[in-house]
Amino acid sequence: MFAMTKIRITITVVLFAMSAIRPYAQTSPSDNYRSEIDKMLTATDLKPHMVQTIMTIWTEMGLPLTDCEAAATEVVEAVWIDLINIYAEEYEKYYSIEDMMAINQFYETPSGKKFAKHSTEIRTAVQDKVYNNFPERIMEILQKYIRQ
Repeated sequence: MFAMTKIRITITVVLFAMSAIRPYAQTSPSDNYRSEIDKMLTATDLKPHMVQTIMTIWTEMGLPLTDCEAAATEVVEAVWIDLINIYAEEYEKYYSIEDMMAINQFYETPSGKKFAKHSTEIRTAVQDKVYNNFPERIMEILQKYIRQ
C-alpha cells in the first residue's frame, strides 16, 4: 500500500515538473512567421471556405439559427488568431520563414492567384468523384476490415 502511494506521488511530481518545464522548452512561431501564415491562409481564401463548410454542416444538422452565415462568420473570426497559431506551429515543422515567404510570393503571381482560387474546388471535385465513382470498390475493401 505504501509503495503504491509513493509511486502515485512520484508520478504526480514528475508530471507537474514536466508541465512546468514544457512551455519553456517549446518555442512558438515568431510574429513574422505567423504573419506569413496569415498571408497564405488569406491568399487561399480559407476564411470563406471555412464559413461555407460550417454553414453546410449546420444546415444539414438542422440547427435553428436565425442567420447561419453571420453565426459561421463570427465563429471563424473568433478563432482566427488561434487557427493562425495552429497552422504556424504545423507549417514550421516543414517550412522555414524563407519557404513561407517564397510560397506567398508565388500566391501573389497570376499563376499563384489562379492556383489558390481553384485548388479547393479541384480538391472538392476530385473527392466528390471518388465518393460517387468508387463506392463499390471502397465498400469491398472496407468489408475485409469490418469486425464480425
